[in-house]
Amino acid sequence: MRNRRRYLYRLAIILALLGVGSLLLLVGGGEPSMAAPPLPSNFTVTPGPSGTPRPSNTPRPSSTPTRTRTPLPTPLPCGDWRHFPSPNASSQNNHLRGVAVVSPNDVWAVGDHSYPEMHPLFEHWNGSTWTVMTTTVLGTLEAVTAIAPDDVWAVGYNPGSPGHTLTMHWDGVTWETVPSPNVGTSSSYLFGVAAAGPDDVWAVGMGSSQALAIHWDGTAWSVVPTPTYDSAQLQAVTIAGPNDVWAVGRQSTYLPYTSLTLHWDGTSWTRVASPNPGSQRNELSAVTAIAPDDVWAVGWWTDAAIGYNGLILHWDGTQWEVAYGLNQGNSPNTYGVYLEGVSGASANEVWAVGRNYVSSSDTLLVILRWDGNEWTQVNAPNPSLTINRLWAVAAVAPGEAWAVGTHYQSAGGYMSLIERYGPGCGTPTPALPTNTPASGTGTPIPATGTAVLPTGTPALPTGTAAPATETPPVAETGTPVSDETSTPTLPTNTSVPVTATPIACAGLTITGALTLNDPTQAGRLNTLLDASTCETPRDCPGVIDDIVPRHYDAYTFVNTSDAPACFTVDVEAACLDEILIHSSAYLGTFDPQNLCRNYLADVGPGILIDSQYSFTVPAGMNFVVVVNELAPNLLCPNYTLTVSGPACPVPSTPAPSSTPILPTITVPPLPTVEACDTHFSDMSASNTFYNPVMCLSCMGMMSGYADGTFRPSNEVTRGQLAKLVSNTAGFNETNLINRQSFEDVQVGSVFYMYVERVASRGIISGYPCGGRDEPCGSENKPYFRPNANATRGQISKIVSNAARLSDTPSSQTFEDVPPSHAFYTWIERLAKHGMMGGYACGSAGEPCGAANKPYFRPNSNATRGQVSKIVGNGFYPECNPIIRP
Repeated sequence: MRNRRRYLYRLAIILALLGVGSLLLLVGGGEPSMAAPPLPSNFTVTPGPSGTPRPSNTPRPSSTPTRTRTPLPTPLPCGDWRHFPSPNASSQNNHLRGVAVVSPNDVWAVGDHSYPEMHPLFEHWNGSTWTVMTTTVLGTLEAVTAIAPDDVWAVGYNPGSPGHTLTMHWDGVTWETVPSPNVGTSSSYLFGVAAAGPDDVWAVGMGSSQALAIHWDGTAWSVVPTPTYDSAQLQAVTIAGPNDVWAVGRQSTYLPYTSLTLHWDGTSWTRVASPNPGSQRNELSAVTAIAPDDVWAVGWWTDAAIGYNGLILHWDGTQWEVAYGLNQGNSPNTYGVYLEGVSGASANEVWAVGRNYVSSSDTLLVILRWDGNEWTQVNAPNPSLTINRLWAVAAVAPGEAWAVGTHYQSAGGYMSLIERYGPGCGTPTPALPTNTPASGTGTPIPATGTAVLPTGTPALPTGTAAPATETPPVAETGTPVSDETSTPTLPTNTSVPVTATPIACAGLTITGALTLNDPTQAGRLNTLLDASTCETPRDCPGVIDDIVPRHYDAYTFVNTSDAPACFTVDVEAACLDEILIHSSAYLGTFDPQNLCRNYLADVGPGILIDSQYSFTVPAGMNFVVVVNELAPNLLCPNYTLTVSGPACPVPSTPAPSSTPILPTITVPPLPTVEACDTHFSDMSASNTFYNPVMCLSCMGMMSGYADGTFRPSNEVTRGQLAKLVSNTAGFNETNLINRQSFEDVQVGSVFYMYVERVASRGIISGYPCGGRDEPCGSENKPYFRPNANATRGQISKIVSNAARLSDTPSSQTFEDVPPSHAFYTWIERLAKHGMMGGYACGSAGEPCGAANKPYFRPNSNATRGQVSKIVGNGFYPECNPIIRP
């Protein structure tokens, strides 16, 4: 799990699966030429007929753009959005028309290449690199939607006379063509797709000059009737909620062309009135739903006199209203603005993208942002001097989004276009103090070793004893008072105030521990990338899609040198049971509710034994080093943190928090155990496990074998344990269908739901990938080993966490479980509450000590009888079964 070798191993697996022959590394330079990679051997393809080009519903320029014009201003390398060099499948005519996000490190873009014989184009982002896939299938892909890493749909059409709908599915290994219906005898096309789940996918388009909607029920696509309008087509679809689906497009029998909005209520599609500001054309090209009463649709409208204008409509739960109309044309003769894509990260962050014609063919990118109050145009880097187009946008989360399209290069024709809005460029950072060098986005400036350092004993953080002569003047509130020689004051609207002015030095080591008394942060950083370095800084890698609290410690330092300096953080972990922890650094302050705010660097995949990372800090600026759990509530009894830099750091003491660490849950009341007819031939009333076994069996939480036995001595697997704990603890949510926490517990497998129910609460964890027969997948997920036997120590941990026991043990009950043992804390908690016992000393290999303590045997496999007793005592200690004769 350690940094470079593990990352390269994962990358090799990804490339082997995809069969990618060439890889474009994202670096801050130009775009290298990309040869088309070989087709993967397991890529199923279906030949299609050659035929007609993509249908057009808008005026399009000639395929040969105008080249004699004044060059456009060169955009800044990093504005709100950045241009990402992307791979291409062929030497020319590469277009990306749709983009969808599975997670921050799993993004798909689709389109076509090699016109006039169009072939689908697939590009994939794995968190560090875009790679390309192609197929011999003829056709183009217009849209893509993602349900899970192994469940992605892309739709478009096969050219021909007539054209046919095209649906392709990614199953985690290959893209395959899936049969899809067509209507009438004329051409059928698909332009949009959206999914609510594996068995609830909608695709829309046009068939025989009618609006076309088809639905995937998990087995097959079928046509769902839509209202009949001549020359109607649907361009996009979005899902606002259960039985709440919107599709948008146009109806164009005669002028004026009118916008078309259809709504699915679970029974039928109906047309809903929508505005038409243009006297000639009104067309909608994309739609996104934030909530049932917050839906955005974009497109364009035109009057004969003023050219094309961007159009934005909003649904407030009652009606559609015009929210924005943009005309970027310089004269009535320009083509104006087309908006092609829209996506929302939240009610306060919605993106709309498209293009602006500045001549008969030349276009600039248009990116608009809704901030909850108004739409504004933001900077959009244009990589081409002539043609730049964005066709689609997808929000990853607030502060992160991808947009895709095409741009024209005179040496190679049309090339794929990818742009990213990310934390490093798109998210504003707090203003730096006056006269303090800003942390730029270019090459960091390493420390030279010649900086003048302060003399004397450094000031210590609040609460740390220090000589009075060295303590900075402090106001009544405890905040240092600024003077001409003090460190500039940082912004006050931050979550971890700096209460002292520490300085930093080479090799200072801090010893810490992650405990139940530490504060918690919301979720954790995505940790798939390599460790940050001063030479290769990077943006925030994003946050995984949960907000489960993780404990953390935070230490504040300052760069007291008079120049930007490189600091190195080395972390050694002495956690138990192969538990990983993580570390990251922040400029100025750390906000535990927003892990990307002020982000500087992080250690990468995690720390099992030892890892290090480095980052550059501007002169005079504070920085915060954070150490946190990767998995919730697993803690770490010991770690050491070594900070090296041009001066000597003195850390702030991590502030303990009184906030409960474990989420408050209601332990289910004891179910009414009515008399039942359950009998097991090998369970008599004298058996030590009789009561808990019969109680759990009568409540339907355990069962026996077909021959009428219970077999209390049989061992229990980790999957069976997850099921039993989930059932007895009353965990019964069903909304985890698309979540997969472990590489070896697939969606739909026998124990999937039970494992996810306890994993989502931080009750169980797995084993880091990369071990024997446990290769790391594209998301670096751990392994659960559901078929492995569960040990008594593991059961103690799982049951203790499920029962929400939080006692701090202070004694040793069992001879073989000293305080240094991996499962000491959880075993002692169960013992204190009488939920688990041990074995008398004196047996072979278990000599009696001075106190005659019993043995627990934590490494022994647990039996069905033992598990029944532990779980029964933990959740239903007063249960007495009533068994009919």
